[in-house]
Amino acid sequence: MLFTAEARQLKLFSSACLFVAFAASGCTAQGVSVLRHDVVRQTPYTAGPPSGHAYAGQPLPEGLQAPFPGQPISGLSGGFFEDELLVTVLDNGFGLRENSADFFPRIVWWKFDAPGSPPVVVRALYLTDPQGFMSRGAKSTPSHAAMLSRLSGAEIDPESIAPGLHGSYWIGDEFGPFLYHFSSRGELLEPPIEIPVPELLADYSRDQRIFISPDHPRFRHLGADAHKAANLPRSKGIEGLSRMPGADSLVLMMEGPLVDAKNQRLLPIISFDLHRRDFRLRGLYPMAKPHSVEPIVARHKIGDLLALSSDCYLVIEADEGHGVLPDRIPGFKRIMRALPSKGDNTLMLQAEPILDLLNLPANRFNLNDFPFVTIEGIAKWSGDTIVIFNDDNFPSSGGRGQAQLDRTEFLWMQLPASAACPVQ
Repeated sequence: MLFTAEARQLKLFSSACLFVAFAASGCTAQGVSVLRHDVVRQTPYTAGPPSGHAYAGQPLPEGLQAPFPGQPISGLSGGFFEDELLVTVLDNGFGLRENSADFFPRIVWWKFDAPGSPPVVVRALYLTDPQGFMSRGAKSTPSHAAMLSRLSGAEIDPESIAPGLHGSYWIGDEFGPFLYHFSSRGELLEPPIEIPVPELLADYSRDQRIFISPDHPRFRHLGADAHKAANLPRSKGIEGLSRMPGADSLVLMMEGPLVDAKNQRLLPIISFDLHRRDFRLRGLYPMAKPHSVEPIVARHKIGDLLALSSDCYLVIEADEGHGVLPDRIPGFKRIMRALPSKGDNTLMLQAEPILDLLNLPANRFNLNDFPFVTIEGIAKWSGDTIVIFNDDNFPSSGGRGQAQLDRTEFLWMQLPASAACPVQ
């Protein structure tokens, strides 16, 4: 699966002038408004085995005790609307391969009733591998396979989801990173797909043909030495994934840059044609220059990607600060609009701030900010309305205060005409 041939239009990383971004404070565009704010007050559960054994005996917020009595619906990491329901995917569970073997990622459908009513989970679908594409061996019978093939958080780390063809789903993963293709029943349809490094970045790939993290199955036996062989840092795989409007193509972004990239603020946006199965470099996204103090600077990242057209995107960009809480480092959490640059470098994108999530416009909900460490979902509801949601990192706290669990929150925003994509 090679990239479509592209001209070397940039002498990449050779000039400081390649970085283009707007990072002024108070950068919410005029006309943005908060339409609705939904909070999941009680963590819902899917029937299944107890989880969170790694937390047993540890003090947790609000008197929570582990192991948990089932499979929590937590860690929302990407989504899109389908038949007025928000389709989301849960990540690997508790943050690491090592502590998430008893958590089973799922696709979850949410229904939103009248404002003020809590979001309702209408369906939760486990991800399975009945055909053994992930090299776990053949299963004896179909019914036996259905029980044994459920994928755990030690095997897969979903961070994004997009609709495929014929009712299927594509999921972006951080462990490989891989693209996974699942049926409408949650069954893996084909072997995991690796993401080739674009030719433009080949000099920084550590002689690897693909983007590869220390958690890739090929490196797991290496232990600490996996970091020396991998070209991506841990937890910097596919974070953004979106279906391109009006096309049978996906567009994806890694959470962070290659380890050896000279310009650590440029992230490639890559498309994947669902018919031809080839990859193409669509553009280079310039992350804003972090303004927080260490160690937050090194953790500047993207949280999700929404394609508005073939070359216009909304990107969640953030660091790991908690915002304006008195005991927290001020943070950076914004929705940026990425467009082609007006210069000669046609692969270079320009990023413009649309919404500062730490400085929300005045609203009837008395909501000042959206201060979570992981804001990993953005979905389009209508022409000018988007929904932003967070990964609650269950059972963690910090977003709304150290003493309380972070909740899954959905922030409905209306964008002004100035935030729309230019007519092509």
